[in-house]
Amino acid sequence: MKTQTSDLKIDVVHIPGGMICQLQVFDVVATKPFRDHLCHLNWEWLLSENYPLNTSRDVRQPSNVLLGQWIKTAWNDILPESLVKGLKKDCALNSMSEQK
Repeated sequence: MKTQTSDLKIDVVHIPGGMICQLQVFDVVATKPFRDHLCHLNWEWLLSENYPLNTSRDVRQPSNVLLGQWIKTAWNDILPESLVKGLKKDCALNSMSEQK
């Protein structure tokens, strides 16, 4: 796993048990918009009717190259400012709940 990710220049981070709830803000401000954008790109592709069909005339899955382009587009659509803003908002909410 380590060699595969080092070739792709990806850092693998181990999240200790019990800490997932601390990262929920990332799911809200990054993962959900990312998935929504991927879904939107897929629907655009299907509606364009510019897709390959298999022998039984069913739609084939998008190519790896096209999927890679979608991933890059969807990820680039997430602004770093929105991550920072979401994290600050989450920290403010957490500090308010700790004060009660």
